[in-house]
Amino acid sequence: TAAGQPVFAYAMSFVLGLHVGLNRQVADVNLAPDRRCCDYLPDVATDRATGESYVAWYSRADGRRGVWAQRVVPPLGPRMRAPGSVVGDRSVGQDQRTAIAARSTGGGVYVAYCNGYPTCKGALLWRVGAPSALRAGGSADVEDANVAAAPEGRLWVMWHDGQSSRRILARRTNKAVTRLGPVRTIRPPRGTSAIWKLGGEGSLGPLDLLASVSTPGSLATWHTQVRPPLMLSVSVAKTKSSRKTVSFSVNDVGDPVANAKLTVGGKTRAVPAGGKLSLKLSRGRYAATATAPGYDAAKARVIVR
Repeated sequence: TAAGQPVFAYAMSFVLGLHVGLNRQVADVNLAPDRRCCDYLPDVATDRATGESYVAWYSRADGRRGVWAQRVVPPLGPRMRAPGSVVGDRSVGQDQRTAIAARSTGGGVYVAYCNGYPTCKGALLWRVGAPSALRAGGSADVEDANVAAAPEGRLWVMWHDGQSSRRILARRTNKAVTRLGPVRTIRPPRGTSAIWKLGGEGSLGPLDLLASVSTPGSLATWHTQVRPPLMLSVSVAKTKSSRKTVSFSVNDVGDPVANAKLTVGGKTRAVPAGGKLSLKLSRGRYAATATAPGYDAAKARVIVR
């Protein structure tokens, strides 16, 4: 919490427990007041803008299945079901802690989860309290959706395809968490037969991706690093001159990128702070490459007629 108190959440039969602070004399709170089975796999995040802490969990109790969240510090708020976490009153169970994370700046606590029944086909990202969720993507069988904070208020969303066990997918949002960048496909270790859990940490920009995987003769934690991709768009002016104005935009899901460089026709130029650069180019075909520290390069073909 903003006051430096740890917040604990745990689950056991008929109990979704909450404890704030380290004083053993303070009684735990049961967030399942009717003591019906069952609430599972809670986790906690604290909104850096408001100081409010939230617990998110998965419930399989009749009449309240799905993913839920509740403000727990300061005083308890209402229980809120994540939109799209149930189909009718059916939902797919979870195998790991409910994914919840607070933005590094700008405020807001977000939960990642899957959508669909009997098989999840979509990965959703929900700002707790919002009436709808952002669809981060999907696959044949979405499993172990997770979320991690990134710099400047961005978030990483990740999940894996349970049908193939050969694809982990990740995307990073823009600063406002209203759009998502290109899907990154990550191949787990050779010979992977199953992926059991998935998580990540992205506070420095790249995503440190961790997975529990089964490979021939082992069950182990595997790590790789995923860098966000630059995005490069090109527009050629419609004029009759032999040299035409070609406009380039280099961005991170619409946000300008500092220290970006653009290479066209063998010449490299610094991209202005706004992320846009215009060049006069003669008729021909060009290869354009945008680079920036901490990013994977973006490439585009340019045809000037």
